[in-house]
Amino acid sequence: MAKVRDRRVRRRLRLSRRARRRLIDVGLVLLSVVFVTTGAAFIDANYRSALPPIVLGIWLGAPIAFTRHRPLLTWATLLMAMAVYPFAVSSVMLQDVPGVIDWEIAPLSWPPTVLIGYSLVQYSVAVGHRRLVAVATWLCALGVGTLSVHLKEFGAGTPDIPLLVTLGLVALVAGDNVRGRRETRARLQAEEQRSEVLRTKRALLEERARIARELHDIVAHHMSVIAVQASTAAYRVPGLRPEAETEFDSIADTARASMTELRRLLAVLRSEDEEGALSPQPGLGDIDELVRSTRSAGTEVALKRVDVPERTSDAVSLTAYRILQEALSNVIRHAPRATARVELRGESDALVLDIVNDIANDIANDIANDVPDGSPEVLTSGARHGILGMRERAELVGGQLRAAGPEGGGFRVTAVLPLHASASSSARAGEPEPGGPGGTADR
Repeated sequence: MAKVRDRRVRRRLRLSRRARRRLIDVGLVLLSVVFVTTGAAFIDANYRSALPPIVLGIWLGAPIAFTRHRPLLTWATLLMAMAVYPFAVSSVMLQDVPGVIDWEIAPLSWPPTVLIGYSLVQYSVAVGHRRLVAVATWLCALGVGTLSVHLKEFGAGTPDIPLLVTLGLVALVAGDNVRGRRETRARLQAEEQRSEVLRTKRALLEERARIARELHDIVAHHMSVIAVQASTAAYRVPGLRPEAETEFDSIADTARASMTELRRLLAVLRSEDEEGALSPQPGLGDIDELVRSTRSAGTEVALKRVDVPERTSDAVSLTAYRILQEALSNVIRHAPRATARVELRGESDALVLDIVNDIANDIANDIANDVPDGSPEVLTSGARHGILGMRERAELVGGQLRAAGPEGGGFRVTAVLPLHASASSSARAGEPEPGGPGGTADR
């Protein structure tokens, strides 16, 4: 709530500042028009028409309102009006009278509001453009004043050149100073953002290193103990039946395979490369071995391949392997007596992975708790970690995963993956899940 209030306050402040600036612009325009039109009225002569002074006043004053948005265009328009003003007042606004016109009483200087407006425009040019551009505009204004001096004999008087030069120079220096401070502030903000990014990356690397140490010290140690105990069981326990020895050998093989994947995970976590060292990684070519290890754990698996493409992207291959690994792990954990059917099917632009297990209704209901309402809908964030991890992996490569609840006493997971994924998707798909090296987090 506090953040919302702060945003509202900042928005109101921005609106109020913008409104004040617009009011200042409009007020300056009106003042300029009033000064120009009334300035000519002090001349002891009659106007030919009331329209010319009004038009000239608008020409001199109106562009000032756009100085913040189009400073150079405003400057050019105002400079032309200032160049025309002395001649227009002398030859258009004043009625010709017999004899020689006394130019000393004509309004030969620019109105004060025009000089103020020029200063504001010169300031805006200096703020919004490089110093070279600002200096060039100031020199051009100086040239216009000097030209008026040389044209005095043609009827135009000498404008207030010193005042024009002084006001323009002050505005130029002030605007350049403001622009320099803004650029310095922008550079400091950019440096702060870069520093924040570096601090975030450093914190991420430190966290990855900490996780790697924990995995190495705890998980790797226990997996090593399991592998050693399973490998030496036949020598330490007399009278083991051949089936038990085979089972212990399978446990040892699984532990060693898990340690291999754990080493890959540690290499990823300890790498300072943001994407990590992801190679080598398992893929479609390792599915047969995955199915074999699942069968050795006591779960029957029927594998079927239909038009599987020979080549797919590494990300899709890895994702398909991880999804199948997680699905079979769920079967082993929650339905050890079930039979799993795996179908790997290639379509025109997608790879379809379909895993179905035939289990009793009570076990199916246990697994269905991972699916909202037990319905075959695309999972949402309410699903638990195991199936949610599969869904996230599929989405990382641009695919989709559907998990169906009990249907005739079974459970189905279907993943549709595009045949090719982008390089960034490939990198992200190789990142490990929080549950462990094999991506088989407990649900």
